[in-house]
Amino acid sequence: MTRNGEGNLPTRITVVSRPQFSLQALLWLVVVLAAFCAGTQLDRAYRADPMEAKVRAALQEKTDFKFVEKPLSGAVEWLAQHHGIDIELDNKALGDAGLPGNLPITRSAKDITLRSALNLLLSDLDLTYVVRDGVLMVTTKKVAQSTSQAVPATFRSNTVLWSVVAVGIFLGGIQVGRKWRRPSVAQE
Repeated sequence: MTRNGEGNLPTRITVVSRPQFSLQALLWLVVVLAAFCAGTQLDRAYRADPMEAKVRAALQEKTDFKFVEKPLSGAVEWLAQHHGIDIELDNKALGDAGLPGNLPITRSAKDITLRSALNLLLSDLDLTYVVRDGVLMVTTKKVAQSTSQAVPATFRSNTVLWSVVAVGIFLGGIQVGRKWRRPSVAQE
């Protein structure tokens, strides 16, 4: 070993240290990621199909219409062309309800959303619509209810699952943080 000018050993020592992450900080990161995943599951059904997103956006657009003794199928076709979306009649459900697709409609409205226009046109006929497979489907209320009950059940189970995971990780992080702390030993 070489000595400096005064005959002493070098006094400069370099200490290399790694960043210290506590277990609690790591668990909080996991909780945040789980909460993010739960949040991304909330609207997954609406983001899955870009055509469904287009239909849902069109429902917010303003529209004007005036139908005088126009067949239901013609009114639906006009609205579909006017808003650039696919709108179909559920002919099987309409037939089961005893409503022909060429049933004449007389109705007019100005400066309302397509959603409101459809509600006005279809409510007198005891019909409604659902957005399914990228298409706005005009159907009976009975069929719409049976369809809408099937989809949210999956949606709810996904949301509940992710919420339980997030809460479990959060509570586990609190418990682990408490149990892994070692009591300080008093030195004599």
